[in-house]
Amino acid sequence: KAESIHMKGLQLRMLLVAWSVAMVTAAPPLSTATFPVEDGPEDGPGCSKEQYKQRFGALPTYSLTTATTRPAIQSGFVVAKVSYDSLCPGGGSSFTASIKKQANMEIVIMSRSEPECAPAKRLSATFKHSEVVSVPLPAEVGTQKKFLAFPPDGEYELWLLAETEQAGPDFLGGSATHSLPFDASAILRAQPSPATSFVT
Repeated sequence: KAESIHMKGLQLRMLLVAWSVAMVTAAPPLSTATFPVEDGPEDGPGCSKEQYKQRFGALPTYSLTTATTRPAIQSGFVVAKVSYDSLCPGGGSSFTASIKKQANMEIVIMSRSEPECAPAKRLSATFKHSEVVSVPLPAEVGTQKKFLAFPPDGEYELWLLAETEQAGPDFLGGSATHSLPFDASAILRAQPSPATSFVT
């Protein structure tokens, strides 16, 4: 009987080891993690982090902040607060917007140009420039709900863009009363996930 108990214990330990190895093997390495937007469900599972980052223009990638200005749509323009490194006084970058259509939604991606200024005005070291930009939506924009994509490692993955006439109290500062957790890549792949970060 003791030998039987010992064998059962050994078999249990072997099963636990086999399960642990299987879980480690099944976990995708960081370099192959996929991100939303670059490819739709019909094109593939997504793209690498570096490929996704290129959609946002000049490097280092800009950041979007929501603490003082919440991204919104105003008269056909995306209004959002951005920050990026620059050698040009006043920032020097311009932004353009593109649309990625998904089922029942449209993803807006803002791309930043390289900073431009006269050589004589260029600074000796980069500084962090912040501003509120107003970027026109492209002509192919539709009528579906629109989400603003955040660059990788941003505060959120997607932000539901509300339409407003101006950046009033609802979009300047205050607490994020419309927050709701959400996994952007899961939505774009139509696969729900418990790991979430989303704002409405």
